[in-house]
Amino acid sequence: DLERQGLGVMEEPAYKRVPQGFAKDHARADLLRYGGLGVAVDLPAAVLGGPGLVGVCADFAAKVRPLVDWLCTLNG
Repeated sequence: DLERQGLGVMEEPAYKRVPQGFAKDHARADLLRYGGLGVAVDLPAAVLGGPGLVGVCADFAAKVRPLVDWLCTLNG
């Protein structure tokens, strides 16, 4: 879903399989194979220096919130 929203995943999967303790067919099996996870978006220079930067950052935070919430439940 993140990639469909124009956000790039910055890491490569670290594991060949889903870690022990998780079902092999887990709904998020693809993400569970990562050792770390970063998400990014490319911003034009005009946005970085413009008055709309705070809004763009807020939109980015809203887009990645489901991922952050999910990661928190794993570490909870």
